[in-house]
Amino acid sequence: MPEILDIQDDLQPARETAEDDIDEDVENVLDLLQTYEDREYGDRQGLLDRIDEELLRLEEQVESDHTRLHLQAARNRIRIYRDTMSKSATDVGITATELTTDTEDQTTLHVTILNEGEPTTVTVIVTFYDEDFTEVETTRSEPVECDADTEVTIDLELEPPNDYAHYVPAVQKRE
Repeated sequence: MPEILDIQDDLQPARETAEDDIDEDVENVLDLLQTYEDREYGDRQGLLDRIDEELLRLEEQVESDHTRLHLQAARNRIRIYRDTMSKSATDVGITATELTTDTEDQTTLHVTILNEGEPTTVTVIVTFYDEDFTEVETTRSEPVECDADTEVTIDLELEPPNDYAHYVPAVQKRE
């Protein structure tokens, strides 16, 4: 699951500050989120719609402004991810990522790209965000050739900004 969608760190404080018992509702959201990786690429957007709707419903029900802010933060993370993904190609997508730290200044992002269409050339775009989900920096890969109906894994050597807290990778077809 993309790191930015791991919204547990927003939902746990929402539970703790809620005047109402929202544990079951939060667990339902987290259970839905756990199915993200098992979904087909195209079905993931529908799942995010459902999770966002559940969070909005909770946001409207809770009394505490503090709880509401945590729920809004979780919804904002989903929105940022969806906005980034909306810039991606429709028949080419990222199915898996893993970020590994090689040295103090060097990090490698392993990206698996699925091409469900014709042969194409793509660029991987990695956007870094700070704790407040403000965009800090965007990095682009060199062009990557993708054969039709194949999956390819590439390794991007990155130097992430010091103040990043989250990242979102996306893939874009080259024109």
